[in-house]
Amino acid sequence: MNRNKITIILLTILIALMSISFALATEELSCEDADLVVDVDMSVTGQGCHWRNHIEDSTLVSIPKEGTHTILGVSERGSPDSCQEKEEFFLEINGETGIISEDDTNACAITTREEFLGEFPFTQGENEITMHTAASCPPEPLKSSNSVDLTQICIFFADPEPPVIPCDTNLDCGTDGFVDSPFCSEDDVLQNYQTFTCNNPGTEESFCSSETAPKLLEQCSLSCSDGECSNNNRERSRSWGARIIFEDTDAPYQYNSKLESLILLPEDTEFLITLDSLQDPEKISLTPLIIALIIFLIILFLLIILSAATSSPAPVQQKSQNKKPKTKAK
Repeated sequence: MNRNKITIILLTILIALMSISFALATEELSCEDADLVVDVDMSVTGQGCHWRNHIEDSTLVSIPKEGTHTILGVSERGSPDSCQEKEEFFLEINGETGIISEDDTNACAITTREEFLGEFPFTQGENEITMHTAASCPPEPLKSSNSVDLTQICIFFADPEPPVIPCDTNLDCGTDGFVDSPFCSEDDVLQNYQTFTCNNPGTEESFCSSETAPKLLEQCSLSCSDGECSNNNRERSRSWGARIIFEDTDAPYQYNSKLESLILLPEDTEFLITLDSLQDPEKISLTPLIIALIIFLIILFLLIILSAATSSPAPVQQKSQNKKPKTKAK
């Protein structure tokens, strides 16, 4: 007895929970909360199930906003005069088909049902909604009442799409930088520089623009040619490795031992040797001293040869004559 009571209590609790769940589900989506409720008079019968063979029906509905909207339908099934079967249907809107609304499990039941029929794409203005049967009967049709009616269409508009903001900052439009190749303008080297700008940033009215203007790269001391600075100097290489820069006019030169080059200066420029760029200032005097030493040795060697060539050989012969008598004496 106690066991039966416990079973009855548990069943009661289960039924109550199911009722609450159904109520909550109904509250989540109800035609009372729909953005648009349209009364319609649409009905279909199963394919080959009734002598009318009314397998589709349609109506026009005006929608104020474009989007993918959710549809609930209020349908009526059953008849007090007879039991009915094959009452499944579905909707089609703008080429999109919804889910099938299943028939009642009890063919003799008379029901009014509010149910989810799908999500469909809508355009702003008139949209055609078509109701199709999803049932068919054997070759021998039933000559009895067989239909399902759709009395209301409840439309829930989709949440508005977030606004499209083309740009928030200048970087959304592009990265500033040089474009094209350098070119000459008078005696300067220039190159086009492109700058991107976000106008009305952070709004739906924002848009990108760009501006291209020449920018100075280098000021040439003499002239510019083919986008590069140029000069009139002629360079020649010596076998001993130094680089000499000749100009068209005579000029004093400056020697730099670190670069190992002779740099000619204009006539009105003061001759100057600087040691600021050298880590060891003594290096600048190393090479000139070696050259001077070599020149000194060469001159000394030449003087010795010249002196030997111009000396008289007479004393040498006399010395040899004095030595001969000594040999005979032995």
